[in-house]
Amino acid sequence: MNKAIAAARSLTRKVPLWPRLVVGVSLCFLTLLVIIGVLTLRAGNQSRDRIFQDRLVIAEMAASQVDGIFAQSFIELQRASDASALSTQGTDPQQLSNGLQQALQNVNDDMMWQRLYLLDSSGKVIASSPTSQNPSSEAIPAAAGFVLSATESNQVSAPYVDELTGKPAVLLVVSRPGSKGESKMFLGGVIDLSRPEFLSPLRDATRLGNTAHAELFDNRGLVIASTEPSAFLGLSEHLHSYLPVLKGKAAVVKTMPLEPRNQAEAMESDQTHVMAVVPLASMPWGVSVGGSEAETLAPVIHLRNEMLLVGGVSLAIMWVLSLVGARLLVHPVRALTTAADRMTAGDLETLIHVREGGEIGQLGQSLNDMRLRLKSSLQEIEQRDRDLERRVAERTLEVQTLYEELQRKEELRGRLLEKVISAQEDERKRIARELHDETGQALTGIIMSLEVAEEALTREPLAASQRLETAKTLASQSIAAIRRLVVDLRPAALDDLGLVPAIRAFAGARLEERGIQLDMHVAGLSNRLDPSVETCLFRVAQEAVTNVVRHSGANLARIELRRSDGFVSLLVRDDGQGFNVGETLNSDDPARALGLAGMEERVALLGGQLTVESRPGQGTVVRAKVPVPEPSP
Repeated sequence: MNKAIAAARSLTRKVPLWPRLVVGVSLCFLTLLVIIGVLTLRAGNQSRDRIFQDRLVIAEMAASQVDGIFAQSFIELQRASDASALSTQGTDPQQLSNGLQQALQNVNDDMMWQRLYLLDSSGKVIASSPTSQNPSSEAIPAAAGFVLSATESNQVSAPYVDELTGKPAVLLVVSRPGSKGESKMFLGGVIDLSRPEFLSPLRDATRLGNTAHAELFDNRGLVIASTEPSAFLGLSEHLHSYLPVLKGKAAVVKTMPLEPRNQAEAMESDQTHVMAVVPLASMPWGVSVGGSEAETLAPVIHLRNEMLLVGGVSLAIMWVLSLVGARLLVHPVRALTTAADRMTAGDLETLIHVREGGEIGQLGQSLNDMRLRLKSSLQEIEQRDRDLERRVAERTLEVQTLYEELQRKEELRGRLLEKVISAQEDERKRIARELHDETGQALTGIIMSLEVAEEALTREPLAASQRLETAKTLASQSIAAIRRLVVDLRPAALDDLGLVPAIRAFAGARLEERGIQLDMHVAGLSNRLDPSVETCLFRVAQEAVTNVVRHSGANLARIELRRSDGFVSLLVRDDGQGFNVGETLNSDDPARALGLAGMEERVALLGGQLTVESRPGQGTVVRAKVPVPEPSP
């Protein structure tokens, strides 16, 4: 078993990706199609059963109404049989006929009864009403084909055509036990089966469609009443299907084959009907309601076909879309496979183009990186081979593709380092130039003034005094220039007094020169910070204040220093003209972003974070946040 599974897996691996995807997607959608088909058939069967049940309920309602008519007829006949005028003891036929006439008037309000008969136990007619229609004593049993039973209380004859009226009729008989001294009698009544009361329930049951029809049939399968043109006591269209139902005494609904009774029925295209058959409780008859199978099951067939069509079309569209999506997925995979084959063959120059995103895009990028790495590695190996004799130690060249942001930062770091070195040299030149031009000249002037004063001291005391005053002024200016240089290099206040006084002194001096008002707030900095933190924050403030003086054109600058929750925060805000931060950082001129990069590097070295917010015309906000340990209690 395991070997077979392993062999199947090995065979599957040899099949290309596209055929496997086609087979897999097709199997999935075939499974969905089968599920939809099963659900459709199940829904169709449920709808079919519901329609069958509706037909059965309608047939039961019609049978109940017909049953009610005959049950009421037996009750009326039994009430008429209890009349005292029908006693045979000492009563002549004329008197009995008069009693029947009175009973007929009492029970025949709706004119359903054609006449009444009083029969003895042998079935002989004793009296009848109306008397003018009284046939011979043998006419009634013979016409109805009825044999009287002395043991049954309620009896019914087979339906027949009444000879006197020519209408369909049936004879109902109830027993009348005789009183003491009287013989047992039977009262029979002839009911007109052509009355609307019998056809009305059948007509109500045919409101189901164009082919809907209903029949009332007897225990021989002969038609008694029908909603279709049919001869009285003619053969039913489903004769051999009705008789087992009457014998079983249970209502059923099922498809029944048509038994043509004439050429027109034989020509019908739909030879199968859905019929609900319900036996009557009071009569050995039955009621059938139904119609053609095509019309009855048309909603089910339409629902099934529509569900299959919609489901099939939807699945087909989804299958095509899935295959298209799979095709779009396979295409870049094939391109990557081809590129990998080229790399295996040694082609490391062709660039791998993958337009897809997601995992495939990452795979293509990884292959491209791999190609570049392999290419660099091969070049390194070739270079090492060329320089192997003259090089003692091996050097490993690590090739790594950096993200664009890291590359930019690395580039900025290099430029910043270059700028720092250049700034150091420029600062040295400036200091040397200022010492040479200002301080040197001032000291030279002092010396010359002292020499002149020394010579004129005895001869011209007033001129000597002026020369000494000039020397004193030059000395004071030289000291101020030297102090300014010292502050620019490293303010003594930062080491002696701390961060806050150093920033206040520097910012006040620089901003005052340009007429910019300073608003400074400090919170939580009662203790000194670590020298590295103080130096970092001072340099950030120094650069931010310098930018305010040089570029902002502001009238007010606000500086906030705050220590809380293990961090020291510095904020420098101005109301100047502002600038576009993204444009400055991404500028082709690297010198524009070096100041910001320098501040960011200083803060990042201490694990802090620097943010710059600015928009043209809305001023600039520089925020620096550096972690510091909380002071001991």
